[in-house]
Amino acid sequence: MLSLALPLALALASAAAPDPLCSDPALAPLLCLERPSAPLDLRAELLAADTTAAVAALIPRLAAAPDLQGIARLVALDRPGSPQPEHLADPVSAQLSPIGDAALSQALLALRLRYTSDAPYDRRAQATALLARIHGEAYEQLGLADAGPLPPFARLLAGRALYYQRELSTMYWQRRVAGLEGLVRASELRLFRTLLAVERSPHHGDDALLASERHRSRRYVLRGGPRQRIDAALAASAGPPPADLDPIDPIDHLAAERELSFPDELDRLIDHGSYDLALERTIGEASALGLDLAESLLLGALEAHQLPHELARARARLLELRGGEGAPPALGVALPRPRRPPTWPDGHLLAERLAAQLSAADDERGALALALAALRDRPDAARALIAAIVPSSPGSAAARRSDLVRYLPALLSRLAADLGDPQLRLPLHLTAARLIASDQRDEQESQRRRAFALAARGR
Repeated sequence: MLSLALPLALALASAAAPDPLCSDPALAPLLCLERPSAPLDLRAELLAADTTAAVAALIPRLAAAPDLQGIARLVALDRPGSPQPEHLADPVSAQLSPIGDAALSQALLALRLRYTSDAPYDRRAQATALLARIHGEAYEQLGLADAGPLPPFARLLAGRALYYQRELSTMYWQRRVAGLEGLVRASELRLFRTLLAVERSPHHGDDALLASERHRSRRYVLRGGPRQRIDAALAASAGPPPADLDPIDPIDHLAAERELSFPDELDRLIDHGSYDLALERTIGEASALGLDLAESLLLGALEAHQLPHELARARARLLELRGGEGAPPALGVALPRPRRPPTWPDGHLLAERLAAQLSAADDERGALALALAALRDRPDAARALIAAIVPSSPGSAAARRSDLVRYLPALLSRLAADLGDPQLRLPLHLTAARLIASDQRDEQESQRRRAFALAARGR
């Protein structure tokens, strides 16, 4: 059994002798955290960080790349060494990039002002503008293409950028604040381009903020006013459209990208555990699609995700809706938009590929490190891989893939980081834990038999 009681990276980097795997450019960032790294390596390590805690742990190591360290400190809300300023800088003209102690101090002051209930509206709007600008510029400094998909750290930062940019636009257009219109219009265009990159990225490993902003920011850009302003900004922009869109008529194609098909939206909401919101969206779509079709799409998605409790709840609520006054028509006047082909691999296909690599690997440490890196933002694939190893039923003791049982502790540690629905996670966790305990007992019994045989032979 592989011992992974310590965090994987520390456990694998603990050998005193030089590790030959550190010469592998794919494995070195995962296994050899004490080695000196070039700026490109440090950037790759930062982009792979998938939680705020992982980002904070990287801050000392990023000292050799101050620009990257500043972005990491912003996401981790690291306290600056300089004294706290007394006044908020002008959000339009202040120098916020590269991010250093002065910019971090301004960001922390803006956070306090934004959530101070008795602060004047104009001051809170200016604080939101500064936060929107510093997070938007930090995201752009990563130099990632609009086409996506985004790496884990970029999605962490994108969630914050989308939140502050949307909040700034909402505040400004509700009550205008002098001097902010240019920044607000630029922030709306930034929000739209960031949202496109987020939509082209897997959603399964989203943190709570990004999961919320996928929905709220999409609703914002689909409203009439923001849509008109963004279209006008795109028409006036000299920059090229994202590479995977038709350059002949970028506005029409970018506008089409805003529309998420109803089946895709249901899958995403269910993956995020937002079952009530999925039901609410189904009822909202029923007037156009018809209640029969909308219900079949929701129930089919819940059944595909193996959620019997939520399936029963949805059936009961929709049955109640059918019997009430003002129920949507059974047949609709429209069909849902077709699904968009995803820009990331299917979870089951990814799990099959990783299982084949782990089974055929000559070096278990390297194969495991690469597998865990691939699963960093794909809890759906981690669940599929564990399900491919554990017994087919809770009452069975026979593993489906006995050659992969030794990897279960590490895979469970990856699954433990999944913030999704426990209905999906806990049954697999318990079945795998029983299998690990059984495997450990078998190994201990084999060791006792070997020791007894050696002792008997020595006589």
